[in-house]
Amino acid sequence: MIDPLEFITRLREIYPERYEVDSNGCLKFHLLLKAMYPNATGWYDGEHIITQIGSEIFDIDGFAERMSNYLPMEQYGSWDGFTHTHRQMEIH
Repeated sequence: MIDPLEFITRLREIYPERYEVDSNGCLKFHLLLKAMYPNATGWYDGEHIITQIGSEIFDIDGFAERMSNYLPMEQYGSWDGFTHTHRQMEIH
């Protein structure tokens, strides 16, 4: 399996445009990583989602840091039917 950082690098080469703020891009990116790396864990701080794979943490820019204000996505309930409004996720 391809290394997560190498995958992110190749993805950014193919799609150099970042997702726009408030586009659900960080959640979509997490779901893509989760599909490729089933043991991936999502972390959310009310504005941004990062993905932990093993001991490393990623977002669309590559390596990321998890600060103390990030909580596991499971604590927010279901992510089915999500919307992203005013930089806050609304969970349905």
